[in-house]
Amino acid sequence: MKASLLAASCAIAFALGFAGQASAQIHNEHYACYDLKNKHPKGQTGTISNQVEALGTFEKCKLKQLCVPTLKNGGGIITNPTAHYCTYQCKGGKPAVAYTVTDQFGAGAVTTKKLRFIMNSCAKS
Repeated sequence: MKASLLAASCAIAFALGFAGQASAQIHNEHYACYDLKNKHPKGQTGTISNQVEALGTFEKCKLKQLCVPTLKNGGGIITNPTAHYCTYQCKGGKPAVAYTVTDQFGAGAVTTKKLRFIMNSCAKS
C-alpha cells in the first residue's frame, strides 16, 4: 500500500512538474522588434475590429519593424521559431478605453489613446 501511494505521489509530482513547465513556456514568448530600412509598398488602408474598437479604420500604413521570437535573459523555449510579425505604423482611431495590465515588470492602470501600429504575421527568408 505504501509503495503504491508513493508511486502515485511521484506520478502526480512528475505530471505537475511538466504542467508547470508547459505553462512557463507560454509565458516565455517574447519578441524583439527591429526597425527596418525597406522599399515595401506604403499606404495600406482597411478596417479593424477588436477589444478596443468594435469597428475602426486605419490608413497610411508604412512597414516599420520586423519582430522575431526571442529568448530573454537566457530562459525559456521558443515554441514557434517561425512566428514572425511585421509591424506597420498607421493612422487610425482614438478610442479611450481603460484597462489594468499585468506583466513581468508589474501591474497598473492604462488608457488607450490612439491606434499607432498594426502587427501582421509574416514570413521571412
